[in-house]
Amino acid sequence: MDKEKLLRSATGWQWRRRQTTSRVGVNANAYLQTRQRQLAKSTAIVDVWQDVLPPEFYEHCTLAKITGDTVYVQVDPGPYMHEMQLLSTELVEHIRNRCPGSGVKKIILRPRGNSKH
Repeated sequence: MDKEKLLRSATGWQWRRRQTTSRVGVNANAYLQTRQRQLAKSTAIVDVWQDVLPPEFYEHCTLAKITGDTVYVQVDPGPYMHEMQLLSTELVEHIRNRCPGSGVKKIILRPRGNSKH
């Protein structure tokens, strides 16, 4: 009996390892639930983008990313970039009208590296 107490007191200071693993499905489900709103918002913006973008820009503009209230668009440099700068305020309004929950406030244009002229 004394040996057991001695052994327990000698090892009692050691930290017990907590279980840190879990099933992948549980983690994936938790991630998707927390990101569901952002995914739905981004999907809605992508769907609306094709409708509000004038057809002559389809080959010259690429929706690059959506972060918070900002939509980033890669545009061929030159006249297409200039035209998109002129259209960007109007495009934001169209997106907000068609997708009110998007929260889009601005479009940032970035020049595309390889122009398709």
